[in-house]
Amino acid sequence: MHLAFGIFFIAEILLFGIAASLMTAIALLVFGVILSLLISEGISIPLLHKAVKHVERESEQSMPGKAALVFVLAVIVTIIVFVLQGRAIVLGALIVLVFGDSFSAIVGKKFGKTKIFGKRTLEGTIAGIIAASIPLAFLFHPVLAFLAALAGMLAEYLPFDDNFTVPLAAGLVLIIL
Repeated sequence: MHLAFGIFFIAEILLFGIAASLMTAIALLVFGVILSLLISEGISIPLLHKAVKHVERESEQSMPGKAALVFVLAVIVTIIVFVLQGRAIVLGALIVLVFGDSFSAIVGKKFGKTKIFGKRTLEGTIAGIIAASIPLAFLFHPVLAFLAALAGMLAEYLPFDDNFTVPLAAGLVLIIL
């Protein structure tokens, strides 16, 4: 879901611009919060109810769809924080969030053996750096792409929600360097 939502927002920025993507994200967040409240009140929304139950983690059951809502909120925050820096910076920060964070989780859960700080793995972190560096290299110099991806993946280890730390760290590196 993380990867699909993220690719959607990246494509929307590329096709329709930052403002359209921001408006879509805000509308999705509002709609998602309403649906979450309805589901938590016991109102069954046939297909959506099953989809939310299928993808949510046990720790997120107090608020149905919490992970998706937090992700969309992180997209909104990322756009707002970096909008004045231009489309490339917004895209770069989101690319690290979408590809780096997604692939670090996928590879880490499937192949990760070297644990680092709890549930994170070295293999997942390396996969996230590579997965984010490749699309970033289409927008930025490959060394800058690697450094932004590295900063984003290291930000996963901070004691905050990585949906926020990853794009903020990557975006800051893209601006500074």
